[in-house]
Amino acid sequence: MVKFKRYRRYDLEEVAQLMDVDLATVRRWVEHGLLPTIDIGSRHLVRGADLFLLGKVSEPDEGVEVDLEQSNVNVAGNDNDNLTRQYVCLVNRGQEEVDMSGWHLQDRTGATYDFPPFALPAGAAVRVRTGEGSDTESELYWNRGASVWRNEGDIVRLYDRLWNLVDEKSYGESALK
Repeated sequence: MVKFKRYRRYDLEEVAQLMDVDLATVRRWVEHGLLPTIDIGSRHLVRGADLFLLGKVSEPDEGVEVDLEQSNVNVAGNDNDNLTRQYVCLVNRGQEEVDMSGWHLQDRTGATYDFPPFALPAGAAVRVRTGEGSDTESELYWNRGASVWRNEGDIVRLYDRLWNLVDEKSYGESALK
């Protein structure tokens, strides 16, 4: 149970401790507008009442993971000519369906795909394709006009709706860093 005073102001470190998440997660909440702050000089303060905006914060579901072996990040030919053939595969290895509505998929430069209302059944997989198309139960489309995943290496990060890191995988030169 989170215990905080509604009218007190908390710094980001205190918010992380109260909400039992890491400081990087709290910073993502602020960066993406999930948690408003009052900026005083270089300090960011959060009103206790605003912590209610987050809703229930729980551990990220560990059933969903990035599956690079099933992904196609380096398509034959010019990637920008084959955007619908470039994709990242996500698999639900858990025992229950996972509501991924509002989740986020991101590369190492910060290019971000925001999931539409979507649920991934237990044992199922979904491909997030870079190019344009119509979403289905097993295919989601980023609708980008240019390649996302770098051929020489990249980092694939999957976040839940509150920007808690669910999974992170790297390939190529990014795997060495």
